[in-house]
Amino acid sequence: MWSQGGAPPHPQQYMQQQQQQQQQQQHMQYMQQHMGGYTPGGYDPSQQQHIHQMLLQQQHYMHHHHHHQQQQQHMQQQHYLHQQQQQQQQQHHTPGGYAYQQQQLYPQGYGFSPPAASSYGSAAAAAAAAASAPPPGGAAAAATAAAAAAAAAAPSPYEYCGRNPEMESLVRQRDGADPRFSFLMGGEGSEYYR
Repeated sequence: MWSQGGAPPHPQQYMQQQQQQQQQQQHMQYMQQHMGGYTPGGYDPSQQQHIHQMLLQQQHYMHHHHHHQQQQQHMQQQHYLHQQQQQQQQQHHTPGGYAYQQQQLYPQGYGFSPPAASSYGSAAAAAAAAASAPPPGGAAAAATAAAAAAAAAAPSPYEYCGRNPEMESLVRQRDGADPRFSFLMGGEGSEYYR
């Protein structure tokens, strides 16, 4: 502690050294709190004192800002913890216990069932699509465009098979051997598809 062999130093110098030691302790505490108990790699307290002397000049300017930074960091940590808690809660509530959130693409199950009044590839669908995006020519032009689209639209596969018996027989020949399409060849439930 004493710099001139055995004699106590100048009071001001002594105060400064005391202050430095206090700051050093504070620094260590800060390191332990924020770095998880680890001090950085080449930590040398004697070197640290020298650095502190340089820092003392800047400290008056930096102190307020640094305090603000610390507060911000604390807020961020709290926010992060809160997020973690929320995620854990979500994990507990998922039905399968999966860590990720399940997206229910098809709430009614795996098979996609279109609505009952389905206009799949039909003229009505084409007309609706044309009407939903009206061209710049106004309502009358939109109506004529929709009519043209409805006329040009390809019918749905079911309508097409219904209008073309030979096509239907080809489909029956192709799919008759498949047990999934056994109803086409007089299997179970075939009377519903005649």
